[in-house]
Amino acid sequence: MVAARSVVAIETQANNLRRLKALYIDCGEKDQFNLLYGARRFVRRLNELGIAHRYEEFPDNHSGVDYRMDVSLPFLAQALSGGSVGSGPEVD
Repeated sequence: MVAARSVVAIETQANNLRRLKALYIDCGEKDQFNLLYGARRFVRRLNELGIAHRYEEFPDNHSGVDYRMDVSLPFLAQALSGGSVGSGPEVD
């Protein structure tokens, strides 16, 4: 249900999503809440609409993943500072 709402939000908010300085999404391959499947669907639609983003799957679950901030925060900080982040559409 949440994934379906997210896909609808992409449809209605595509232009706003394109205006973001960066969009970063990551998800654990062993996510115990199965968020991986919704994230993949979300990213697939972003790709179809040509909305720039960065998507990464990592070999972990949903808990204790603070170490992922070592990847996401520099990416987002660079985008906010006006630097190039290379955030073109990613293939899932």
